[in-house]
Amino acid sequence: MDLAVAAMPLPDLIAAFKDAPEEVAKAAERLDYNQVVVVGVALDKPAPDQHWVYVLDRRIVFHRYAWISNYSPANAPPGRSALIAEITLPRGVEPDLERLKAETVDGLLELGVAQKRDVLHVV
Repeated sequence: MDLAVAAMPLPDLIAAFKDAPEEVAKAAERLDYNQVVVVGVALDKPAPDQHWVYVLDRRIVFHRYAWISNYSPANAPPGRSALIAEITLPRGVEPDLERLKAETVDGLLELGVAQKRDVLHVV
């Protein structure tokens, strides 16, 4: 294999190599990163003509959402839509996925993106 791609945090990747030089392992431990939790929401309404939408309101748990049903007609049935919302968490914070899913829906309702009756499924 000539190439490998890793999507895990670099400190975890280096730790996976038992023979990594000590200098490299110590440097990797000092690196900081954020985690991103992605919440998917299926809606019983068509998507607006939008793609990525940034949210600058600190009361809303997510920092942006995207209408993925606008990228391909295969991403949602006709008359329905799908979006993903991104939530950034600091390194080491264990995400409470059920709470984050509920807060995502609350945020979408607060922003007027959807109404409660529109929400079909949240993952």
